[in-house]
Parts: sequence; C-alpha cells; structure tokens
Amino acid sequence: MEIIDLKDQCKNTLEPICKIGDRLILREKVDVYYPFTDSGIVNYFNYSISNDKMYKINVGKEKILLDIYHQESVEGKNEFYYVTIQKQLFVNDFTLYKVDLETSKASFVHKFQMEKRYEDFLLEKLDDDHFIMFYKEMKELTEEQFKNFNYAKEIYGYHRAVIYNVKTDEHWEVMDKDFLRGVRLVFFKTSIKNTDCVVYEENYLEPYEKEEIYKKVKIGRKSKKARFFYWDRIRFLSIKDFINQVQMGNENLPFQNVEEQGIDGYELFSGADEENIYYEINKYNEANKNAIVMLNRNTLSKKVIPLNEEITFENSRVDRNSIEYSWKLDDKNKAIFLRKIISKDQVEVKEIVNGNVNYVYERKLGYPVECIDDRYLIIYSREQKKNTTIADIHTGTIKTLNRQHAVYDNYLILF
Repeated sequence: MEIIDLKDQCKNTLEPICKIGDRLILREKVDVYYPFTDSGIVNYFNYSISNDKMYKINVGKEKILLDIYHQESVEGKNEFYYVTIQKQLFVNDFTLYKVDLETSKASFVHKFQMEKRYEDFLLEKLDDDHFIMFYKEMKELTEEQFKNFNYAKEIYGYHRAVIYNVKTDEHWEVMDKDFLRGVRLVFFKTSIKNTDCVVYEENYLEPYEKEEIYKKVKIGRKSKKARFFYWDRIRFLSIKDFINQVQMGNENLPFQNVEEQGIDGYELFSGADEENIYYEINKYNEANKNAIVMLNRNTLSKKVIPLNEEITFENSRVDRNSIEYSWKLDDKNKAIFLRKIISKDQVEVKEIVNGNVNYVYERKLGYPVECIDDRYLIIYSREQKKNTTIADIHTGTIKTLNRQHAVYDNYLILF
C-alpha cells in the first residue's frame, strides 16, 4: 500500500475524482452552505504520482457547475470534462470543456442555454459527437406529502433532457416523460454484449420508504394497484438506438430490463467495472433473499452472492439484529464485509468474497470499507466523517487520521 496525503498541497480541500494511469484528477473545493447551491468547485489539478508533481488545470474565471470522468474499463476511454455556468436574467449559459490528461490544458467543446428555473443537472457523453444534459426544477414537498409518500409526479427524476451534437450545433429534446421521471442518480454509458449502450437505474423511493408502503398494501390500508413509483429497474439501450429514437421524438424509448423489483422488494446499483455491473436486491416478505448480483456485461449472466445470517463467526452465530453488510466491488480490491457487534465496545469483521479478513476492532472506529493488499483494513467513521483508520490485520497496528480518504488500486489517498 502507498499513501498519498493531499492535506498540505492546497489551502482549500483537494478532493480526488479519479485515477487514470499514473495521474490523479483532483477538485479544489470550498465549503458552500444553505441556501446557496453552488458546486463549491474552484479549480482542478492533475497530480502525477510517479514524479510527485501537481499541475494546475487553468479553468479561467467562469463558475464551475459539474464535471464527468470516463474510465476505459467502463466507458471505453479515459476522459475528463467539466461544465461552467453563467447566469443570465432569463436563461443560463453553459459551456462544456474537455481536459487533456497529458498537458492539463482545457479546451472548449460546446456552448448551450437553458431556462433559468432548473437547478439540478446531470451530464453524460454518449459518443464523440453527442452529449446529453438532464435538467430538474427543484420543488418543495408539503409535510403531508412527505409523511405519506404521496409525491406528485413532477417530484421524481428530471423534468427535461436534451441531446446536443457538439459538432453540428443541433439538439433534440427527450420526449419520453416516463424515462425522465425514472432517472434518479445512475445514468452512464458502457458496453453491453459488445455494443455501446446507455444504462440507467429507474427508482423513486428509498428501500425503507418502499417497505413502509409494502406493509400498508399487505394489510389492506393501501390499494394493491401498482403505482409507477413501486418499481426499481436496471435498464439499457444501445447508444445508436437511443440517439435515433430521441431524434424521432419517440415518447416511449425501447429500453430493455436486466433487473426488476416491485413493491415487495428493492434493487440498488452498486457500481460497474470492466466485466460486471453490481447491484443489491432484497425481498421484504422472504427470508434470506438479500443478495449482491454480479451481472456480466458481455453475456448478461448473473452471479448471486447471498447476504444472509448463515455465516458463522469465531465467537458466535450471527444475530441478524447486530450485523451489517458493506461492500466495494467496482475496483481492484473487491470486498463484501460482514460486521457483527460482539460486545458493547467491539465488532468482528469478516470478508465473505475472498475470505482474507477476520478481524476484531473497537466499535467506535466505524465501518470497514476497503482492504488493500489483503492486509490493510480501511475503516471509516460515519459520525466523525473526517476520520480514517488504517488497521494492519497482520500486526494489529491501528492508526486513526483526521482525514477523509479514497482508494485507487493499492493507493490510499488522504485529503
């Protein structure tokens, strides 16, 4: 394991975005507090690991809105883009830039406008010519709506999306409102069965919200008639068909489902790598149905890893009320951790994929998130969010640092 500490590299927070080859792409951020909605991003840096040098990416004086990065293992190319925003009286001007990862220079790609009322955005590159931008108008929920999950349709997903051809200056609006309503957090491009596709997760509610509704439906306090927000799905469509169908104004885009859960369970996306898409599934009314699914992107075959109480620890049988799973599956150090409270002050952790961790540590340190080199267990505190603990499971040495962290391959990045 190699440790890179970014704390003294900049007066503001440096936040790792990704590792591409020998380089780390970093955001320089300042704190932004409610009611302000700025991203807080003030600059970017390109850090060379091999020569320990930081290269500033000159972004000028425009206000940065968001950024996206693509990695060869998932999207097919290593690329980094960012978008700036200039607020006008009635519209916002957006400018898209691409960063050359070798020279650290930013180059202009495209400029576009949208009405000012939209405050939440999602950007994805479809191919070398086409990008898509999602727009959402933020709406307040009433207390009654919040308590009863009686959300109006416009609360969900995004309200508009536009595909932009950055070469010809043409653009086309997405007319499929059901698709827009279902996009929440996950929309990306990758290869499915050797075809470039867009993949998105359709979901509307948190698992606990769905479970509350399920219980009310089961006892007859709610109608059993299916509602659109009961569904969780992972869906895909070839990029070629997606662009063509949007250009034709199709109001029902022909996405295919690879996973679907209704009101009696949930699905949650967990990541993707060069071989698989990972997600969690569960059923509220069936025991031992919680699992991680590894969906092979080339064959669409599924490998299911159960998350149940049949695993035994050295000190006791697992009590479902005292255990918690956590996992990291989309990088080199794949792991699923089972954490069990064994006393008031201690927890026992077992890794159930590789079997390389069986370790006891103080409960107050937090939750396992990574294991590097089959030796260094990285522990994160949810209460003290800036604390990272490194536990050497071979020697028993434990060190807690007042830092946040990111892990790329065998590098632990502290910031």
